[in-house]
Amino acid sequence: MFDAGMHPTELAALLVVSTKSGYQWCRTWKSAGTRALASKVHQPRHAHWLRLKCNTWRPR
Repeated sequence: MFDAGMHPTELAALLVVSTKSGYQWCRTWKSAGTRALASKVHQPRHAHWLRLKCNTWRPR
């Protein structure tokens, strides 16, 4: 959409996100291209601890 000339604020309004996100996406797109905008999987900070706890849990 940025390559078609859409302004970051227009995109933000269309996707119902903050204008800050729109500008961030635009900067990312300009510097690294479309692939940089792909979704990334983020694990919560407690995921490692939770994984350890679940792997060591044994039913009584």
